[in-house]
Amino acid sequence: MTYHGKWTILEVTAVDMGQHMLQQTRALWAICERYEALVFKLNVLIPDAKTDVTHQLMSINAEQQTLAKRKRALLVYLLQDLKNHQQRLLKRNPTLTQVFVDEITQMLADLPRTQSMVLDQPVQSILQQLEHIVHSQQLQRIRSLVIRLEVALQVLQPTQRRHPLVPYQPGSLFRNWDLLMNLMQYDAYPHDYPGVDAATFIQWLAYHKGNTRIDDVTVTDLRTAVPEAKVTGLAGTAYSVVIGKEVEGYILFRGAERTGMAGEWQETALDWQYMLKSIMLGLPNESDQLPIARQFTQMIMGHLQLLSPDARLYGIGHSLGGQLVQAVQLLDHPFTAGFTLNSVPMQLQQLQSLAPKRFSKTQWHALKHHRGHNVSHLLQEFGEKAANIINVRFSQDFTALFYQAPGTISLGEERSFTLTNWHYPFTAKLSNFFTKNEISNLLELLRYALMRLRRASTQRQVGAFLFDTILTLYRNANIPATATFLDHLSQYLYACDFFTKAPVDFMTDASGKRHSFRLTFANLMNQREFFKSLNTAMFAPLVTLHIVNGVKFIVADNQQDIETEELGSSFVTQTTIPTQTAIQSVIAES
Repeated sequence: MTYHGKWTILEVTAVDMGQHMLQQTRALWAICERYEALVFKLNVLIPDAKTDVTHQLMSINAEQQTLAKRKRALLVYLLQDLKNHQQRLLKRNPTLTQVFVDEITQMLADLPRTQSMVLDQPVQSILQQLEHIVHSQQLQRIRSLVIRLEVALQVLQPTQRRHPLVPYQPGSLFRNWDLLMNLMQYDAYPHDYPGVDAATFIQWLAYHKGNTRIDDVTVTDLRTAVPEAKVTGLAGTAYSVVIGKEVEGYILFRGAERTGMAGEWQETALDWQYMLKSIMLGLPNESDQLPIARQFTQMIMGHLQLLSPDARLYGIGHSLGGQLVQAVQLLDHPFTAGFTLNSVPMQLQQLQSLAPKRFSKTQWHALKHHRGHNVSHLLQEFGEKAANIINVRFSQDFTALFYQAPGTISLGEERSFTLTNWHYPFTAKLSNFFTKNEISNLLELLRYALMRLRRASTQRQVGAFLFDTILTLYRNANIPATATFLDHLSQYLYACDFFTKAPVDFMTDASGKRHSFRLTFANLMNQREFFKSLNTAMFAPLVTLHIVNGVKFIVADNQQDIETEELGSSFVTQTTIPTQTAIQSVIAES
């Protein structure tokens, strides 16, 4: 056998061959990300654009055709390389078998011809066309292929070249936002990566995004470790990784995302019940997720310390999961650092109820009367350690509505991003439309809704409840305060583009009757054009800009030619709830 330095000729050839195929797989992954960016653009940028979008639509159509051709060519090249070197690869790595050849061959057979979108249609129809085209491109299968093949190709490198010359710097993976958001995306949508388990994914992700090889990984599912978590809706995953002499743990608390899987309705209902009841309203909750999140965190920390007394634990969470990261850190401080994305706030009443002795009475009082939401500086005045949490968000994310509620706070550094030169009508600044009493009315309606929704187990029952609530308000529109509240609510929904036609002011009469069928009917008829103008297209950007695989295009440097800018923190102030309001009396009557 001929040697070349420390490696044999066979080893050098295998490395070069593996690197060549690695270039092809990474190009395939980039194409998958580019398809996601096109859907993001059409979902978010186009419907709310103030200028003519014909040129942009033509550009998106041309690019998706180019991507389809490029993807097919890359698959052909990759298949040819695997066939040409199959025997040599088999000797070097048994995992590179005929399976990959057969898989790519079948994938090429299943790919459709290059398709073009019909552009002389409404934007919503064009979006549906693009989503159909993207679905037909089999991106799930390609992601799975790329991950499994790249993990197999790693084994081609000789042992001496497995680790970089520069030792791993502790926390390097955590400081990579793009890596963290990919990990959150996998945790929320694992079915988008068929055949790829969590351990394989994080090993691939560390190598692909962080140029780091993980020597060993243990994955712990929260619901497996703490079975009672399921009835609360809490879900998450812990990754315990060993990189050389370093031991790090990553706990992901899942947000209230729509997964598209069976049982989604019940899961979503449990998460929203927690966010509305425990966080927005600060009510006692038998399905509180925070105690279980604390228990799971301590369990994982104990496991890490058995591996190394210097182990580091990091908390990661999106939306609801971000709230849990902040709350666990405030109460127990187990994390070296934390990262949250579009997080909902913490609720002081919940925190004090769970850990009344965490702070003194004077400190709890100071927290409750602190001006503004972020209490990081106040905690440092108490002598607390720095939280080391970064809260990243889209500046107009709908979770800002939660910060309207009394007792809501946040912890850590806040970084806010938005898109440049772009119109987005949604606002969480309710004080621009409602009085303080009316915002209290909204919270009271929410409290009433939760009482009713406890008995609702289907979407139809929830819809029936919403209709009943609206009808109850309309029947009481002869009460001046109720009529004014409904006027302001309609104006807010119109300003946010949920309805495209302006509402008509509600009528009252001097009869003094609390309920008037004639007046109720007249108000409903006057608002019929307003109701008919429901803008369903507005819901797509509202959701897209909140979920991980949408907001990542705003806050991460993903080089997808989407122009963004970083803003300062701009959360709205809290509202104090009066003792009794007009709407409360209406609710009591209904």
